[in-house]
Amino acid sequence: MCRIAVRVTDQVKHALQVEARARGVKPSDVVREAIGAYLQDQRGETVLDRLNRLGIVGFAQDLPPDYSTNKKYMKGFGDDSH
Repeated sequence: MCRIAVRVTDQVKHALQVEARARGVKPSDVVREAIGAYLQDQRGETVLDRLNRLGIVGFAQDLPPDYSTNKKYMKGFGDDSH
């Protein structure tokens, strides 16, 4: 990794320190994540694109149209009284 210097206001520095402390990481980690997210957004990646890339969401085929809302399909997930 290389090092760069960036000047920020006292308010930004404080907010960065608070965020880093709350997440238990270094301020530089927060800055790297923010820059990465900004650059991805600039390339036109949507939130759905990002979720798909991370493997958080997916698509299923040949399922009933009410699969995600009908309680009969929820058996075994949480409250089994359905």
